Amino acid sequence: METETLLLADSSANLHMCLNVELPLSQSAAAEAIRNSLLTLLDQQLSHLSYEDNGREFPPFSGDSRQSDPLLHYLLKEAFQRADSTAAEDVSMHRAFILENAKMTEEQKQEALSYIPLWEYEFSISRIGEGARWIVFQSQNYQYTGGAHGGVWGAGCLTFDKRTGKRISPMIDPAQAQAIQPLLIKGLQSYYAECDAPMSAQELLDHLFIENGVIPLPGWTPYPNGEGLVFVYQQYEIASYAEGMPAFTLALDEVRPFLTPEAAKLFE
Repeated sequence: METETLLLADSSANLHMCLNVELPLSQSAAAEAIRNSLLTLLDQQLSHLSYEDNGREFPPFSGDSRQSDPLLHYLLKEAFQRADSTAAEDVSMHRAFILENAKMTEEQKQEALSYIPLWEYEFSISRIGEGARWIVFQSQNYQYTGGAHGGVWGAGCLTFDKRTGKRISPMIDPAQAQAIQPLLIKGLQSYYAECDAPMSAQELLDHLFIENGVIPLPGWTPYPNGEGLVFVYQQYEIASYAEGMPAFTLALDEVRPFLTPEAAKLFE
């Protein structure tokens, strides 16, 4: 499937924001549907940047949504203005805290002021895999708004049916969450073994942040990669931040019994 990639960015004294977006070209009804789905996702992310769910922070784009360049410029401009205002307030409070700290010398204050970091938002949508019947786009964003470290978020890897343009989610039937436990354990054991931290099945279950010894299906829908189905757990979802994003691939023949009917059709 042919695609186009658009890169836009803006910066101020308080904030850097970047959009790096790969979209299907509108050469068929299915490609158009996938493109619209990805643009809708990006609009939702950029128009709801605040931590509180108070609805959209700016109106939807009123122009021709088939023209991706003006649409993305609009989203960047509107989201940047609001995020920059919030970042400026945060930086101002941070500066005031430093300047009013009676325990710091003037030299220490100036040094601390020089290390106040920019806020950062990076929004990325990219094609990461494609088969005869399916195509996968990854929505993975980075956000830093102060604190010890930034965070990765987004919608994860989105699998689309190339014949219909429909997003296939979930890929694994939720009713099979208990039955697939042995495969999840095996996959996570392989991840930790690659990290030089091999564990027995029981050690793994005791180690993870889970309830009642049951490993949940990942919040990000598993996706095909040509070898099987890739499972990715987000930061803090089942393990500590230091352990990264546990990921593993299960062979298609292993997971086939657990696929939803829609997902199974992708591999007929």
